[in-house]
Amino acid sequence: CFPGAATYTLSMEDANRNEGVKNIPGSVNIPFFISTTITIDPVFGCDNSPEVLNQPIEVGCVGVPYIYNPNAWDPDGDSLSYALIPCRGLGGSNIIGFTEPIGTSSFTLDPVTGDLKWLNPRYNNANPADSGEWNVAILILEWRKNPRTGEYMNIGNVTVDMQITIHTCTNVPPVINIPPDTCVLAGSRIRFDDSASDAYFFPIDLYATGGPFEVSNPATFPQGISNSGNVTGIFNWLTDCNNVQRLPYTVTFKAIDLDMLDLPPVDLTGLATMNITVISPAPKNLVDTPMGNTIYMHWNPEICSNAIGYKIYRKNGFYSDSIQCPCTVGVPASTGFTFIAEVLGINDTTFTDDNNGSGLNHGIKYCYFVTAIFQDSSESCASNQACAQLKKDSPIITNVSIESTDVTAGRI
Repeated sequence: CFPGAATYTLSMEDANRNEGVKNIPGSVNIPFFISTTITIDPVFGCDNSPEVLNQPIEVGCVGVPYIYNPNAWDPDGDSLSYALIPCRGLGGSNIIGFTEPIGTSSFTLDPVTGDLKWLNPRYNNANPADSGEWNVAILILEWRKNPRTGEYMNIGNVTVDMQITIHTCTNVPPVINIPPDTCVLAGSRIRFDDSASDAYFFPIDLYATGGPFEVSNPATFPQGISNSGNVTGIFNWLTDCNNVQRLPYTVTFKAIDLDMLDLPPVDLTGLATMNITVISPAPKNLVDTPMGNTIYMHWNPEICSNAIGYKIYRKNGFYSDSIQCPCTVGVPASTGFTFIAEVLGINDTTFTDDNNGSGLNHGIKYCYFVTAIFQDSSESCASNQACAQLKKDSPIITNVSIESTDVTAGRI
């Protein structure tokens, strides 16, 4: 238990690293240190640290493309970013003499996806240039919107200190074929084939990790399915409203071949990553009714009961195009619609637009969309478009005669 609101750091230190790590001088006498930082603050609510789903021990071959992804998963749906940092030793201090693996300008980590690539700038390919054991560290940062300021703030981090062993070998990693990133409406099923092939027709084991396997209604995949040369597994996930979140779910597919050429054998890994965004269905049956100089709106409650309210958007004039669902979330600014109000409470399904107390104008067709909103700021697809004009139930001036023109004494 934590005694109160604060930022806490949990760490682990081991007295010795492996002997002979090429980028840490005297590695056998250098401690191994990792840590996790977490923020306990009622403003942000409960927080779980990100979980690393891909083990940080990998092998590769000299001159063969190398890629790794920690496949971090945050149970709270917080945004994650990645950064390379120096490996740490005694007490968490940076190790003196530590360097990144050979070719520092070519050893890169994508801050958004977490893809770690070892590039040889001479050939512009992901090719480690030297064999041996290497240590690198990845900092995974956790971000969440501050409900008071609306700014995204770093509320925690996790350090991964990983070992990469590069051998001199002839094997090449399997190649994985997966669909492109996709979107799905909550309550719908997503199902597709994931296949891998090996250039030498070696036996391949196929695995998948990621957020969809960590939720209460987990996806299924035949983990460890094996075959020689080519292997195919079926990813299957029946989503529900609890899966709705602002950020996509990342799934990493891993294919490991059984090296039958080298002694000792070097089994290599092929990786491919896919993002799946789960979006809430739109509120249904939006209806507009003019009342005096206001327009009264009503719609059905959002079918996802974990919604916390609604956003209202307005435009002068009808929008003739359609908003694609599910891969378009909310109401894009390109439609010409403007956000005008927010209604909190899933059962509060009415809104009266009085133009912030100024009243609406006669002769204009006002059109509206409504979306559902969720705790993590995610939005549903847009409702049906509903339009209305004020009724001409009171005298309206439609023509004016100019009797005289003057800066101060003009008359109409």
